[in-house]
Amino acid sequence: MKKSLFLFVAAVILAGGFGVYAMMKEDKYANIEVGISNASFNHHATVEELEEESELVVVGKFTGKRETLEMFDSQGIFVSNLTKSTVKVEKVLKGDVQIKKNISVFEDCYLANDRYIGTEGYKWMNEDGRYLLFLIPGSSKDSYVIVGIYEGKFDLNLSTRGTKHKTANDAFRDPDVEFLKTNFELEEFYQLKEQALKKYNL
Repeated sequence: MKKSLFLFVAAVILAGGFGVYAMMKEDKYANIEVGISNASFNHHATVEELEEESELVVVGKFTGKRETLEMFDSQGIFVSNLTKSTVKVEKVLKGDVQIKKNISVFEDCYLANDRYIGTEGYKWMNEDGRYLLFLIPGSSKDSYVIVGIYEGKFDLNLSTRGTKHKTANDAFRDPDVEFLKTNFELEEFYQLKEQALKKYNL
């Protein structure tokens, strides 16, 4: 009887702990305000255009390690913030990099003072995501930049289109949304993703 009671109490504690963990995970960005900055860049209408511009095309997983960097121009004037994220390579579709190697990927976004800024609606990688990435070399060894800001990153764990939210805040908090804009660019993004999945049989 005592053993059964102990097992029951242990199960309740474990269930409660999991519930708290899930709640903490969901509420991690509850107080974050989201902003979208604009940039001038080359849009890509097809996955072939993305691949042609890319030096490296890989499938990788975000390790959870990231840091915010301040970017300056040649005269030492502050330009913007970027996020440098570590990705473990799982599969190479184009280019030369070792499987299981960690590479640094610069994401066009940053989080500071409870405010997330994503360039052109970019939403950063999360620990649960497995990503198809189109990359060009960055300024340091084993570092890369995503082609087309948001166009060269697709979450392979998300097999369906996410909910179309009215605000960037709601889109950012939804784990099933991988791009923060809600206009015609959202449709173009999903069309690119569908082309990429078909091309690489993912």
